[in-house]
Parts: sequence; C-alpha cells; structure tokens
Amino acid sequence: MAFFLEIVFFSCKTDYETLTIEVPPSSSSTDSITYTVKEATYVNHYQEKILTDDDGKKYVSKENKGFELKDSEDKNDNPIKSGTKFKDLAKDYEGFSYRYAIQAEGTVYIYYTRNTVKYTFYDNTAPNSEVLKVAETLSGTYGTTCQLPNIKINGKIVSQWNERSDGKGSPFTKEFKSKDTTFFPVQPIKDVIGTKIRPDTLGDIVFCDGSAASLTEVQAATGDTLAAYKQNAIAVIVFDKYNTSTGSATDGNKFIGVGIQALNQATSTSGQTLKSLFKNLWRANDVCPTSYVYICESFHGYNDLCDLKNLFPDYFDDDLKIARDWTAISIAMNYGNTLKEKNSMDVDDELLDGWYLPNWQELSLLLASYYKYYKTLNASRIALGMTIPTEPDSFWVTATKTQGTDPVYAAYVKEGDENNPNIYTPFKLLLNGGEYDNYWANATTEKYQILPFRVFK
Repeated sequence: MAFFLEIVFFSCKTDYETLTIEVPPSSSSTDSITYTVKEATYVNHYQEKILTDDDGKKYVSKENKGFELKDSEDKNDNPIKSGTKFKDLAKDYEGFSYRYAIQAEGTVYIYYTRNTVKYTFYDNTAPNSEVLKVAETLSGTYGTTCQLPNIKINGKIVSQWNERSDGKGSPFTKEFKSKDTTFFPVQPIKDVIGTKIRPDTLGDIVFCDGSAASLTEVQAATGDTLAAYKQNAIAVIVFDKYNTSTGSATDGNKFIGVGIQALNQATSTSGQTLKSLFKNLWRANDVCPTSYVYICESFHGYNDLCDLKNLFPDYFDDDLKIARDWTAISIAMNYGNTLKEKNSMDVDDELLDGWYLPNWQELSLLLASYYKYYKTLNASRIALGMTIPTEPDSFWVTATKTQGTDPVYAAYVKEGDENNPNIYTPFKLLLNGGEYDNYWANATTEKYQILPFRVFK
C-alpha cells in the first residue's frame, strides 16, 4: 500500500502548484520488514523536500528524488545489530515525522515526511464572549506557503493576526510552521482599502496595502471610496490563468497583474510624476554590445529575470550597472520602490519586490485589441480616471529571441482583427541587428514605455 502526500511545488520563478506524489511503502525493500536484516554500519537520514517543478510529479526512492540528505551517521565503531527496528534509529526532527526506512547492504536509509499543520483563526472580538468563535481553519505542509485568509470581523477585513490575543505573541507569517497554531485578530482591526485581502479574479484592482477590489466594485464606487481607490491603486490583474511554461493565458494557474500607475501620466498627489517609467533608451547607453545582451527564451519575463540573476549574481548586486546596461529592466524591477519613495505612496513591503519587465509574448496577449485582457485593462484605466490613448502604446520588453537570431527590445501591438479575436496581430519589433537595424536607431529618439508585471498570490 502506497502513501500519498499533498506537496506544494515552488521555485525561484515563484510558480506554485499543488500536486500529489506517491511515497513508496516500507515493503519496497523487503516484504513487511521494518527492522535491520543484517548488521548495519551507516545510517542516512533524508528529509522530504519542497519539490520544484524540475523534480516531476513522482520520484523513485533509490534516486532520492523528493528527499534530501540531512544527516549521515558512521556506526563502524559500534555497528547496529540485526533485528534493530528502523523506527528506533529515527531522529526527532522539528516539523518532520518518520515515515519509512529501507536497508541496502550495511546502510539504513530513513525517510522523514513533512508534518501536516493546522492553523486556526479565532474571532475574539465579541463583548463578554466566553466561547471563542472559529473564523477559519487552514491546513498545509510544514514549510510551505500559507496565504492570509480573507476574514471579515464586524465588517472589516482582518489583515493582521497574532498568536496571542493580547498581541504580544508572534505575528502571522505566510508559511506553515512546525506545529499547529492559533491566531487572534490584532486590535484595533485596521481598515484596508479594498474589499478582499488579496486579488483572486481577472480585473481585480490591487491597492498599495495588498488588498483588492473587483473591477465591478471600482466602477460602482463613488465619493471617498472612489477617491481612495484612485489614489492607492497600483496594479490590475490582467491574466488569471497564465501558464508560465507555455505562454498560454487559459490553462495555467498564475494571477499576473500590471503596474497600473505606470500607465498614468497624471501628476501624483505628492506633486511628482512617474516620468521614470518612460524612457527613450532600453539602456542608459545606446550602444548595445553583444557581451551585455542575454537572449531570454521563456514565456514569462520573471523567468528571464531569474535566469539573468543566476547568470550574473555579482552584476545584480550593483544597482548602477543594472541601471546603465539594462535600464528598462532595472526600472521595472523597482516599480514598487518608485511608488513608495518617489511618489510617497504607502506601499506594503511585500509589494516592493517581484516586479519584472515582460517579454513580447506576455505583452502580445495583454495588448491585442480584441482580447478580453486588453478590454479589462482599458476598463480598469477608465474606472480609475485614466486617459486611454488613441494610438497603440509602445513598450520596452526583455531582450527575447524571435524565430531568427535577433533580440527583441521593444514593440507595439497593431489593431487586431475583429473577426478573429483569438489571433493577435504581431508586434512591430524593435531589433538590434539584421534587417530591422534601422528601428534600433529610432530607439534613441522614440519614447517607449516601461510596463512592470508581477505575479500575485
């Protein structure tokens, strides 16, 4: 009989999926054997990993996929006698439980799986209440992400929770810890800008505190509520089912938003503008030597950014070099900080990171005129009082490869075909080299916009 575990997969690319993987039973080595069949001189302890998508859906125990070596014990000075129970050789690791073991020659391999943890969120705000009311419970695997629940108490969304009712304990963190935990709302409950704790639907508008409201709610808002929405909006969800591996916007599970303020040329309330999000150059230097060009080939700009960071770790530690040689990428990455530091917007720290410059595939899906994503974006801009340009906007993109060998630096979407709404008209590509070399010259004089993207969870 095999065991089955629910595992959350994640990677640098912040791709989260829940998959079921099969764990071989203890009988995989010898029928019903749970003890050493001969003397053992080594014991290896393996802990269950949080699998990345590169590991696949299943693993084979002999290859140790799904587990990583934690400890190795040399027992040559005091060998383990035959007949010793595997469980008696197990260690007590925080957040892990002994699951099974096998023996191969003189080595015992012991495997520990991550514990299932339960979080309970209580409503203790009722006056003279002797019995606490359970607002919600969440269960998950130790070490994996735990999303803040969307709980309203007395009509207000609770955005801050603490392990103690007096607020003097540890605050909620977005990770399942090693044991079951209870949480209480931090008093007084602060108002959040939106009507839900996080975005979860196409067209949701995200505010600087991380909360969100649906496009319909923003369209219907009036008075102070509408003013708060306009002043604090930072992004709009344009893809609700994006597949970062294939570039499809219909069969994935990622919510992707774009920086709505990057499309707003109006002066902010602080008197400063977002002019830094409009650049005449993809690079601060208009010369683009091959040695500084990395050709990205994914369907997701954040994947490209991760590749760049992995290839040039020291380079990305130098803000001046990034701003000089990958100017558009640098500005897109710092969109959250631009809003907070230069536009005096109170942006939640969690929203400062994760922004990236999209590649042309993402932009083509977003800006094709007859796609629902383009219509959603424009409807959001109108709801927030922004002007819709009469001509297509032009945007910088990551240096992505086309079918040829030339990198794409910028593009705009032409008018689509109303009779073929599922087919977008290709971009006009701005290339460095080849037959499009004349367009690169225009890059030093024409203004192309920097539109930051971000995955929202």
